[in-house]
Amino acid sequence: SDIDLASPKLGKTTDDKNTLISNVLIALNGIDFGADEATQIDILGDAYEYMISQFAAGAGKKAGEFYTPHEVSVLMAEIIAWNLRGKEEISIYDPTSGSGSLLINIGQAITKYLGNKNKVKYYAQELIPETYTLTRMNLVMRGILPSNIVARQGDTLDKD
Repeated sequence: SDIDLASPKLGKTTDDKNTLISNVLIALNGIDFGADEATQIDILGDAYEYMISQFAAGAGKKAGEFYTPHEVSVLMAEIIAWNLRGKEEISIYDPTSGSGSLLINIGQAITKYLGNKNKVKYYAQELIPETYTLTRMNLVMRGILPSNIVARQGDTLDKD
């Protein structure tokens, strides 16, 4: 709903806009956005984190977008997983989920101890509609059962 295909930023003429949009779609078509389980590369999440980091650096964090660097997210996930290692199943919650990468990292880390990724329930809340959608998409793309995902678009500070 936020895409403005008539924006002059896409080009001066209709042909320019069509060419740009076509080129973007062709480029995106060639990318496998799935995570590589062997190397644990998260292309979509990594791209989102990179763009947010650049946006936050350029905006001086005045625009309200914050992110957790990947290395910090992985460290947090490992600490949490180690502390929960004796549990048979767990629920994890991120009240400002962004792309969902912290939830994914925790889920992957705890699965090493649980042995079954379906014993993790994911709770997420995000204010911004686009990143709320990204959270849900990112979780589903990781093969997480829809019944294990409880995501809500809302303001954590206003109504948790």
